[in-house]
Amino acid sequence: MLNPNIIENLKNYINSHQKVFEINETMIIDKKSEIDKFIEDIIPLLHTYADIYLSQSIKNFNKTRKINYSVGVKVTSNFLELDFSSTDLDKGEIIDILNQYRAKKKYYRLKKGEIILMDQEQLEFLDDFIKDFNIKDTDLKKGNIKIPNFRAHQLNVLQNKYIDIEKDQNFNKLFEQKIEEIPTKYKKILREYQIVGVEWMLKLRSMNLGGILADDMGLGKTLQVITYLESVKRERPCLIITPASLILNWENEFNKFNSSVSILSIYGDRKNREDLLSNLKNEVIITSYDYLKRDIDLYENIEFDTIILDEAQYIKNHKTKAAQAVKKINSEFKLALTGTPLENSLAEIWSIFDFLMNGYLFNYDYFYKNYERAIVLQAEKNVTERLKNMVEPFILRRLKKDVLKELPEKIEETYFVEMNQEEKNLYQANLVKINETLAQSIDINTNKIEVLAMLTKLRQICIDPRLLYEDISSSSSKINACIELIKKSIENKQRILLFSSFTTVLDLVAQECDNLSIPYFMLTGETNKVKRNQLVEDFQNEAVPLFLISLKAGGTGLNLTKASVVIHLDPWWNISAQNQATDRAHRIGQEDTVQVFNLITKNTIEEKILNLQNKKKELSDIFVENSKGSFSSLTKEELLDLFKLE
Repeated sequence: MLNPNIIENLKNYINSHQKVFEINETMIIDKKSEIDKFIEDIIPLLHTYADIYLSQSIKNFNKTRKINYSVGVKVTSNFLELDFSSTDLDKGEIIDILNQYRAKKKYYRLKKGEIILMDQEQLEFLDDFIKDFNIKDTDLKKGNIKIPNFRAHQLNVLQNKYIDIEKDQNFNKLFEQKIEEIPTKYKKILREYQIVGVEWMLKLRSMNLGGILADDMGLGKTLQVITYLESVKRERPCLIITPASLILNWENEFNKFNSSVSILSIYGDRKNREDLLSNLKNEVIITSYDYLKRDIDLYENIEFDTIILDEAQYIKNHKTKAAQAVKKINSEFKLALTGTPLENSLAEIWSIFDFLMNGYLFNYDYFYKNYERAIVLQAEKNVTERLKNMVEPFILRRLKKDVLKELPEKIEETYFVEMNQEEKNLYQANLVKINETLAQSIDINTNKIEVLAMLTKLRQICIDPRLLYEDISSSSSKINACIELIKKSIENKQRILLFSSFTTVLDLVAQECDNLSIPYFMLTGETNKVKRNQLVEDFQNEAVPLFLISLKAGGTGLNLTKASVVIHLDPWWNISAQNQATDRAHRIGQEDTVQVFNLITKNTIEEKILNLQNKKKELSDIFVENSKGSFSSLTKEELLDLFKLE
């Protein structure tokens, strides 16, 4: 027998949800919201108090019901035409069921009166499908939804048990386009993976798609592009946009392979640039991002066959003038070259895709709301997988360890340096002072320049206090350790690349080398293009054993395979910039094992930067197995941790 109190509690509970309830009378529930509540909440509660006898129709409520959905796909001109249908529901009901699902409801009452328990996995798939193709409810209801042809690959791989996709006979023809032949002379010099890369570009071109060639540094992206340009039959000009320091490098590469392509480098004064662009035929134009920004009015009305972005990370911030400029130019085919398409955030890969295939990853607000926020802030694995599937076909990435089995080993070592007591005192005093400043409620988000100055001061003390204090005459513990590494390497008949993010640090190392009569070259942002090329050529001809290089100026576009030792004197925010610099030596043509020394001052901000390098790498590992960073990408919490007193 039930406890009277339980009976009273049950009456009160039901009364609180069902106003029509009266003792000894039948309770009728006819409102949809109350039916949902009764099925989902009250029946389970009743089971806790007594044995409940349910009719078969009520029992059927808890049997999951799949709905038959299908999508017809028809190819029309440059679009795919989709039509949603269901043998069980009309289009209006499909929308209603999806809205119920989005409102976290499990049950749905069909127009014919039947109440069903909706299959949550099926509805999740359908909802994701609609998000991934940016289909609005109004379009779904009307039918005949038009989407760009570049979504064909998404549909082609989307075979799922939850929805039938019915394609017309023209759909498969999109994937059967013939590609041009690679010239015989290039087939003889290309490696197998490079032939695959060129054919991949040609295939994308045939399908009016764009792509990112994201091969590891030193795998010959430039040669693959030159081969592509020699392979295509075209009547219009092509455009290569590159950092200014690499224009001559591109010219040299075309000449090196005796390319039959007519090249035209656009630089010099404005009048000269205008004259060169005024009478184009089918040349390959080479210019820099800076010149393009200044001359965008000259490029906007030119119809290019192909546009190639070298070091495409230059457009990672979609708000910059460089990113906005390249997206104003018209071309049949677009290609991006970069070893690091995703550097600090998903917004960067969005920006590159916005150049390649405008609209493929939607507008940025939609992308942020439905993908970036869900992946970064909410760690939704399902969304991560969906985005990965969307971008993967258009990113070709090969690693040296996978395709160059004959490439010598790269051995990396973190080389810790202990400060002397004077350096420790200076470092600690500055750290305390910075924390006092931060305690005065400085807003890190709006005062990043001031915070950067604080960080720079600590980093400089870690390298050599002479960078800040004129009254210090002796070299630092780190500089001394670096010089010992240089001397030891030279004794072993090895050649060295030394990188630092501070040109003033390179000056200090140069002074020490002068004192020891160690010959060297130095390359910074002040080195002009002609001298830069000459220094590289002379180093490759073994003129000196040591090359001092600023990370920003020389981290890309150099071939320095005569070096077998790489020293990173100070860590950058993320590891990719250092990896790119290391790959000046560890690339095709290297015959010796490459030793890499990362010099880290112990118990300082440098160790924390080392931790950040690993942390920042995780996100891009999911998509392209590489990353690179900058100070501006750090969160408030990460910045505060750098200044934390131990």
